[in-house]
Amino acid sequence: MAVRWTLLKSKAKELLEKGNIRKAPVPIEKLASELNAIIRYQPFDGEVSGLVHCHERQIIIGVNSNHAETRQRFTIAHEVGHLLLHQTKNLHVDNLLRSAVNFRDESSSLGVDDKEIEANQFAADLLMPEDFLLQDVRNVSSTEPEAAVEELADKYRVSIQSMAIRLSKLGFIR
Repeated sequence: MAVRWTLLKSKAKELLEKGNIRKAPVPIEKLASELNAIIRYQPFDGEVSGLVHCHERQIIIGVNSNHAETRQRFTIAHEVGHLLLHQTKNLHVDNLLRSAVNFRDESSSLGVDDKEIEANQFAADLLMPEDFLLQDVRNVSSTEPEAAVEELADKYRVSIQSMAIRLSKLGFIR
């Protein structure tokens, strides 16, 4: 499967419009709830940051409560991406559990699996929408690049690393 870049962007934009979200930070828990997902925060072992479990008509997004809030927000957005983008596919059955579960772990960020690339890009598009950033980049108070990235990361409630990657991919920084 090839990564569906245009679909990712349009699905994120559609969800923001449906939720009437016009500025940062994006209320990701609210958006997940509007998709009838229940969010549960639990400490997970190892590098697992989250999971999505669909059973009958119930959707549960599990989030590692040991992780930073910014990582938790990205995890929720990532799992929402799986729900919206991969809903017609069978969810991955992880060897650690005997049910249909799709885990987000350290390999999710390596960029080797198209579904994980899509879910990560969807999360970035959802939490840091290009339209929002176009406006907010103009209004950053700091002239120092590192401080400006930090200021935007704080406003969007994402990690500095996520914001720097997003700004770089959008061509705002090198």
